[in-house]
Amino acid sequence: MSARLVVLVTGASGRIGRSLVRLLAGLGVERRCVDVALVPDDSPCLHCDIADASSASALLDFCKPVTHVVHLASRAAGPKDPAQAYGPQFRLEVLGTLNLLRALPPDVRHVAYASSMTVYGAPERLPVAEDQPLRPECVCALCKIAVEQHLEEYSRARGVPACALRLSSVYGPGASRGSAIGAMIERALRGEPPEVHGDGSARRDYLYVDDACRAFLAAALHGVRGALNVGTGVGTSAAELAGLIARLAGLDRPPVFVPRERGSASLVFDIRRLAGATRFSPRVSLEDGLSRTLADLRGRGAGGSP
Repeated sequence: MSARLVVLVTGASGRIGRSLVRLLAGLGVERRCVDVALVPDDSPCLHCDIADASSASALLDFCKPVTHVVHLASRAAGPKDPAQAYGPQFRLEVLGTLNLLRALPPDVRHVAYASSMTVYGAPERLPVAEDQPLRPECVCALCKIAVEQHLEEYSRARGVPACALRLSSVYGPGASRGSAIGAMIERALRGEPPEVHGDGSARRDYLYVDDACRAFLAAALHGVRGALNVGTGVGTSAAELAGLIARLAGLDRPPVFVPRERGSASLVFDIRRLAGATRFSPRVSLEDGLSRTLADLRGRGAGGSP
């Protein structure tokens, strides 16, 4: 990393954003942060809504020295009704991305976007490779696909290498107590068995947050293009996950299975494309990552009275 790097991180106050900013700081990389919320970092930060046209001038000035972009800004799950959810999701994901791309300097060297496993919906086969059909089943996935397409056109028109990293199930410190893993840990720390929705057979690819950040950095430094999966390539069932969390919490009780109306699809990634392009491979095992996540939630007071 001899050439000067100035990495713009959008969504820098989020779970992945905070971890990425720490990683860059530890490497001595100059960084610039954009978010609507405060960012726990001493680097320059622009507090703005990138989807708001009134932010365009400030964003343009702020991005002038930027060499690389990691675009993490996203919207937390909103209304379940697609008719209500689409507008706000589209505004931030699609309009926000278009505003960001317009603000980037002509000599920017790489753009990486945080896409999602949800673009595959219920995949036809496992492991899921990048050439499988996209089957979006939610508003978030529709917007992610739209951004991927806009990013591809931007890359072609401007000649700027750009990639969309389709993240698997990212977890780690800073996890919301309402997330699947956060809720399981919360119950285990209260001495209650983790809940599993459905029969527990659905397998997911759980990626530790620091490994996700390393993937973004690797993609940026190697000038990766196109859509690439980011995961571990290892599937863990919901029942296995609950059992592991209970054991790590010192709880000798089996999980509780809660019926659900709709089954959950298994999704495990084929990660060979990213590995071939960057030599990236995840470093943190699921057991180690869950131990760190459990310690973080315990430190934040999880496991107290509901």
